[in-house]
Amino acid sequence: MARRVQAYVHRFFRWCVGRGIIETNPAADLPKPSAASKRNRVVCDNELATVMENAERVGWPHGAAVRVLALTGARLQEISQLRWSEIEIAKAQEVGWIRH
Repeated sequence: MARRVQAYVHRFFRWCVGRGIIETNPAADLPKPSAASKRNRVVCDNELATVMENAERVGWPHGAAVRVLALTGARLQEISQLRWSEIEIAKAQEVGWIRH
């Protein structure tokens, strides 16, 4: 993200110089941010089981949200903005996500 922001800022100020809005590009001498490090860690089965057990203890609605996050790999914002109309209730009950 930092590299993208730096590139956008640099391009924007270059555009401003080209249009005569400013005289020099203040981002011209900024060092590029270091490359993002790749994450290789994977949650092991024991860790996932612990998360699921604790989510069950927490209960509705936060425990259910944690379980959905763990089982789907979706991002928190995606789950927090999820609407009931997007959930297939029968399938969710079948796999135990909803217990009504």
